[in-house]
Amino acid sequence: MAIFPDATIFCTVTLGTTVIFIPIFSTFFIICFIDSLNFDILLAPVHTTFPDPNISAEVLGSLILITNPGNCSGLYSVFGNFSANFIKGISCSKLVDATMFTIFNSFFDDTLTPPVLVIMFTCKEKFIKVVYIGGSLNSDKMVFGFNEARPSERDYSGFLSVFSKYIIDNGLHDVNLTLYGSYVRRTHIVGRSDIDGLLIFPGGTVIDKSKFNTVSNAVATGLKEHKIPLQFCVSDLRTMADGRFNVFDHTFESYLKDKRRVIFGPDYFSNFRFSYNENAIEERVKHNLKKCRNGLLFSRYFMDTDKKEFITRFNKCLDSVSSSAKSILWLCDNKIREERFSTVEEIERMFPCFDTRVLKIIRRLYTNLGELDNLYKDNQAVINLWNDSVEFLENLVEEYISSHPISIKQD
Repeated sequence: MAIFPDATIFCTVTLGTTVIFIPIFSTFFIICFIDSLNFDILLAPVHTTFPDPNISAEVLGSLILITNPGNCSGLYSVFGNFSANFIKGISCSKLVDATMFTIFNSFFDDTLTPPVLVIMFTCKEKFIKVVYIGGSLNSDKMVFGFNEARPSERDYSGFLSVFSKYIIDNGLHDVNLTLYGSYVRRTHIVGRSDIDGLLIFPGGTVIDKSKFNTVSNAVATGLKEHKIPLQFCVSDLRTMADGRFNVFDHTFESYLKDKRRVIFGPDYFSNFRFSYNENAIEERVKHNLKKCRNGLLFSRYFMDTDKKEFITRFNKCLDSVSSSAKSILWLCDNKIREERFSTVEEIERMFPCFDTRVLKIIRRLYTNLGELDNLYKDNQAVINLWNDSVEFLENLVEEYISSHPISIKQD
């Protein structure tokens, strides 16, 4: 008697590089041999109610190519960018109503394929339906103690050593790194506590991006050799001296005065101004400037280790820059702008010498999403626009600081 099964088949695809080519290739032959002994397997009927975790199924390998509902066998090469096991001789009735769940595992960059992707194939008669069930581009995000070994005390000191050497070797003698927090007090919990630090660049609000990129590369180099929890803030001597856009408020002044440690560079602390700022709009701009600079600081590291985080931080920077333009104009004339990109022409009117090219590029990308999507594929193009966007915001803050000096009341 013919069996018309409701079958559930779980399949797995393993993607990797030539580093794992030999075990994959061996697995390929082993499974071919095993499956050849079961040439005429009929799948046992299984009643499936998704997503019941207790369903029964016969797991038959890595990937099945369905040519039609009566032919559930397929062959994919182990060469190239991916491999799969050859499942041979699996047959079922053409009346089968089958559901197959396929899990893809990738060891490549997230842009190629998600690390975990579940797809449901439903076959009935000559109809094949593909439904995306779930998956995450960052399901293997690093979590210390879960999927990443916790750092040791040597990793903490090792990172600082590698980072400092990189900065000094590249001649950035006027850049300052000051540490504070539990690591300085030696009360940190190894493997859990982060290193808190403040990076200060000399000069005006607009940081020299060649120096900034060197420091970003230093962070990437240090973290690749010693993965540790790290919290670095970036600022410049001009905004720290002005006080309104100081990354720390007045509550930190006495704390940093007594409990900080300079790792390299001049100690600029005596030039800092700590203030209590009641202006919520200035606080918002300060937060956005800090976020954009922080994202750019870690951009090289995430570009090589976590493309999703790299693009996420880049997008946040574009959002922060375009929204901050509205905020700074409000600080200048107390007028609310409903549209964030209506500020382009108004900035040109208010600051005639100001270059709004970057804001126009962001506006174009936001209305031409295909162009934005293509930009994501070019890491260097992303970095370039990221640099330009941060510099645009820095210039805008500099214009505001220069045209609206601190009043005695604010002081």
